[in-house]
Amino acid sequence: SNVRLFGTTIDYRDRDESGDSLWIPNREEVQDFAVHIENLIDIDSLHVHIDYREELFSKEEIERFFNVMIVILQ
Repeated sequence: SNVRLFGTTIDYRDRDESGDSLWIPNREEVQDFAVHIENLIDIDSLHVHIDYREELFSKEEIERFFNVMIVILQ
């Protein structure tokens, strides 16, 4: 079997939409796979950002992961 193990980070934070901090991908992620979740409390909106090392994951793999997570959350 093809079992792969990677460094993963999931972080969560509440913030106002008008807040001064915003997550911006910089293509320098330390972990192999990172999920950043922002709860915009003033507009009741949840934003999920995924950053990953492109040499380890294909875009299709990330899309499959994200789609599975959406199903689980629903």
